[in-house]
Amino acid sequence: MPRPVRSPLALLAAALVAGTLLVAPAATASADTLPPPTTSTPAPDARPDAEAGDTVELPADAPTMSAYDAASYSAEAAELPDELTEAVQRDLGETPEEYLARSNAAADASDVVDALTASGLEVLGSRLDGTSLVVNVADEEAAATVESLGATAELGAPAEPDLSELKLDALADIVGGQGFQFLAQGYTYVCSVGFTGRFKAYPQPQFVTSGHCIEPDHAAGTYYYESKQSSAGGTPSRGSIIGAPIADQYKFGGGADVGAVGVSPAWGTRPVVSTWGGGAGALGDGTPVTVKDATTGIVGSPVCKSGRTTGWTCGSILVVNESYPVYNHAGTPQYVNLTLTDVCMLPGDSGASALIGNSAFGLGTAGDWVGNCNRGSQPNAISAFFPLITSNGSPSVASALPTWELGVQVATPTYVRPSFVGDSIRGTLAYGGPRHRVLVTIDGNSFSVTPDSKGAWSLPIPSNLQSGRHSFTVGAKWGDVTYSPVVSDSYQLLPRPAVERIGGATRYDVAATISKRAYPGTAKVVFVAAGSNYPDALSAAPAAVKLGGPLLLTPTDQLLPVVAAEIARLKPQKIVVVGGRFAVNDAVLGQLKALVADTTRIDGDDRFAVSRAVADYAFPTAPLAYAATGANFPDALSAGPAAGSKGAPIVLVDGRAATADQPTLQLFAAKGTTKAAIAGGVYSVSTGIEASLKGAGLTVQRLQGDDRFATSQVVNRSAFTTSGTVYLATGYNFPDALAGGVLAGLTKAPLYIVPRDCVPRGVIADIGALKATKVVLLGGADTLGAGVAGLTACAS
Repeated sequence: MPRPVRSPLALLAAALVAGTLLVAPAATASADTLPPPTTSTPAPDARPDAEAGDTVELPADAPTMSAYDAASYSAEAAELPDELTEAVQRDLGETPEEYLARSNAAADASDVVDALTASGLEVLGSRLDGTSLVVNVADEEAAATVESLGATAELGAPAEPDLSELKLDALADIVGGQGFQFLAQGYTYVCSVGFTGRFKAYPQPQFVTSGHCIEPDHAAGTYYYESKQSSAGGTPSRGSIIGAPIADQYKFGGGADVGAVGVSPAWGTRPVVSTWGGGAGALGDGTPVTVKDATTGIVGSPVCKSGRTTGWTCGSILVVNESYPVYNHAGTPQYVNLTLTDVCMLPGDSGASALIGNSAFGLGTAGDWVGNCNRGSQPNAISAFFPLITSNGSPSVASALPTWELGVQVATPTYVRPSFVGDSIRGTLAYGGPRHRVLVTIDGNSFSVTPDSKGAWSLPIPSNLQSGRHSFTVGAKWGDVTYSPVVSDSYQLLPRPAVERIGGATRYDVAATISKRAYPGTAKVVFVAAGSNYPDALSAAPAAVKLGGPLLLTPTDQLLPVVAAEIARLKPQKIVVVGGRFAVNDAVLGQLKALVADTTRIDGDDRFAVSRAVADYAFPTAPLAYAATGANFPDALSAGPAAGSKGAPIVLVDGRAATADQPTLQLFAAKGTTKAAIAGGVYSVSTGIEASLKGAGLTVQRLQGDDRFATSQVVNRSAFTTSGTVYLATGYNFPDALAGGVLAGLTKAPLYIVPRDCVPRGVIADIGALKATKVVLLGGADTLGAGVAGLTACAS
C-alpha cells in the first residue's frame, strides 16, 4: 500500500541536466543556426469511461503477468552503469537483477492494467507488490477476469494517502553545474535535458524538459547553451547554443509541465540516459541506458532517475496520475498531473529523466528533499514527475506535445522463415510490446502486427501468398515515426505432411508401442536392453532389424508388465538380452526365460566389446559398417536406423583413442567389411581411428556436422534419397530413438534427432527433398513439444 505522505510540503525548484542525450557538436555546422519554430495544439489522450457492469471481453492476445526470476537478468544487470547499480542498491535495497526483474514486472503490470481498463472493466486501483500485480475491483466476476491475466485481485478500493494540504513548488533555482543553461531576469538558470526525440512531421531533433524551466522569462525568448564541463568535477562554463524553446510548445499548468526544445543543427541526439550529477560526470561520461520504450506508472513500481545535481537516484511510485497545484516563481498555483515517488531530487534536477527499466516514464518536476538524499533524516520526503504517457486520459507529455515523439531505439525483429503451407511468419522483437508494431511486406503487400508483452509476434500468411516463391521484409516501428532497420528474405512453402505421435507414459511404454507399430503380428526374435543407459541398446537396434524383431527396454532389476505383455503378444522364438548383469540382472533374465525358453545374453567386458559381440552375432557378413563413439549417444542414434536400413551393423569405438583397436579391425576383417561410415566429427571419433581404418584397406566416409543435429542430417542424407515417412526424436535423451530406430530401419526411413521445441531448418529441407508425406514423432509432448508437432522451424 502507498505510505502516507506528510503535509504541508515545501518542494523547492531545481534545474538539471538529467540525461546525456546530446552527442558532441558536428565540426561543420554552425552552433548559432537554430531550427525554425513550430506550433501545436495540445490534444489530450481520451478514452470513453467504462461503465460498471459492462461485459468485459479481453482480446486473445491480452498481456499477462508471468514469472520474473531475478537470476535471468544477470546479463542485463552487467550492462547497467555503475552509478545506477549503486543507486539501486542504496535506494531500493535490492540487487540490479532484482531491480530489472521488478522493472520488467512493472512494465507488464502497466500493460495489463491498461488492457483491463480498455476492455471496460472498472479498475479501482492497482499496485506492484514485489513482482506481483494487485488490482482492486468491485466484484468477484471482475476478480476472475483480473486473475485470468496472472494478477491478484482485491475487492474494494485501496486506501489513499491524505494529500489534502499538499503544496508543490516548481523545481528551479539559480545554480551552476552540468546541464544546459540560459539567462533570465539577470540570472543564470540551469535545467535538464529530459528525453530526446523529434518533431513528427519532419525529422527535426528536439528534446523535452520541464515546462517551468522557461517560465521565468518566457515572453523575452531564450537560447539554451551547453553547460560545458571539461572533466568530472570541473567548473562548468557556458558553451555553444544547443537549441531554443519552440513557440507554443511550453506547457506549465493546465495539467502539464513540459516544454520542447528545437536542437541546433550543430548537435545530434541519441535515445539514451547517462550519468550526470553532482560533478560526478561530464557530457558523454559513463555507460548510458538506452531508451527502448515508454511506460505508464503503477503504484509500487521501481523508478530510477538521472539528474544534474543528484545523478542516479531510485525509489518507488507512491501515487499515480493525480492533479496537484505547483507554485511558480510568483507564488501562483499551476495545476499539473503528477506521479509522486520517494526518489530523491534536489534543486538542479528539474526535467530529470525517469526510467522504469529501459522504458521512459516521466520528467522530474518537484520535490521536498532538502540539502541531501539522506533518507534517515528525511524519511517522508517525496518527489513528483510529469508522466510521458498515461492510459486514463490524464495529461502527459504525449498529450501536451502531440507533434513530438520520444526517441526510442527499436531493434530489428528476429524472424523464422515459414516452411510449410499454413505456416506463419513469426519471431520476436526485443523489448517489444503493445506500443510497437512489426511491419511485414510480402511481395509489396503490407501487414502490421502488434507483438505481445513478451515481444513475440506472428503473421499468418494469406492463402493467395502461399504457393510459389515470395519475397518478404520485416521491420519494426514505435510510435508514428520511429523505425528499425529492415531485413529481407524469401520463402517457398512445402506441402505440409501429416504428423503422428507415438508416445507413452514411460520410455518402456513408448518402446512397447513402437514395437506394435513395427510388428503388428508376431516376430521371430525380440531384443531386450536396459532402458536406463544407452551403450548396449545403440548396437542392438540395427541387429534387431537384421534378425526381424523389435527392441524392448527394461529396468535393470524388474520385468515390467507392459514389457512382458508385449513379448507374449509377439510370440517370439528367441529373446536376445544385450548387456551384462549390471545392465539387465539375472532375475530379469530368468523371468524372460520363463516367457521364452530360448533366451540368450550377449555380454562383454565393456560397451565396446558388447557392441562387437552384437555385430558378430547378428551379421554373418558386413560389407558396410557404421562406427560411432561409445562415449555419448547422439551420433549413434541417427546412425543406427541408417545402418539398419542398409543391413549394416553399428560398432561403438573409443573415439578418444589414437587408433582403432585390434578387436575392431579383426571384426571388420572377419565380416568382409570394405567400407566404414564414421558418424561424428573428429572430437567424437579421432582422425587416428579414421587413418587406421583406411590403413586396414577400408574406404572411410566421415559423416559430421557442426552439432549433433547437423550430424544427424548429414548421416541421413548419406543414406536416404527418398522416403514417404520421416521420424523425429529428441536429441537430448536416448530411449525413444533407441526403440524407434528399429521401426525406422525396418521401414527404411530416416530418423532425425531434433531439439525439444523446434525442427532444424535442414531437417525441414530434407522433408521436402525426400518428398515425405508423413512425420512421426517418437515420444510424448514433454519430450517433443508443440513446436516440433507443428513442424516449426528453429530460429537458427
